[in-house]
Amino acid sequence: MDQYVVVAEDRLGLLADIAELLAKNKINIDSLSGDVVNGKAVIRILCRTRRPVKEILANAGYEVLESEAVIVKLKNKPGEISRIARKLADDEINIKNVRMLIEGENEGYYALEVDKPKKAMKILEEYVSE
Repeated sequence: MDQYVVVAEDRLGLLADIAELLAKNKINIDSLSGDVVNGKAVIRILCRTRRPVKEILANAGYEVLESEAVIVKLKNKPGEISRIARKLADDEINIKNVRMLIEGENEGYYALEVDKPKKAMKILEEYVSE
């Protein structure tokens, strides 16, 4: 799944402006997270669209980084995250970001940003979800 990271000076209404811009362009946000670090907003957006999200945001003046997120479905029990983290580490794949997307009673979906997404998808193929 495509992931876009917007880095901007933190300000009142920043998230509203970005969300409105995407909505205006009929882009659905599948997952969203945001943090402020040293006055900079870091907003991560996951989208399944084929629309030019990066270009839309960049044309509006935002600094945008694009990457691919690996979506995995894991059983909701102790040790599942450690299992996939170890598999990736053993194959020299670095996890740059991880976040929970959905938690159910029996399973959860996670987005992983890694340095080698194609290799990670192959290694984690039994867990990968669209």
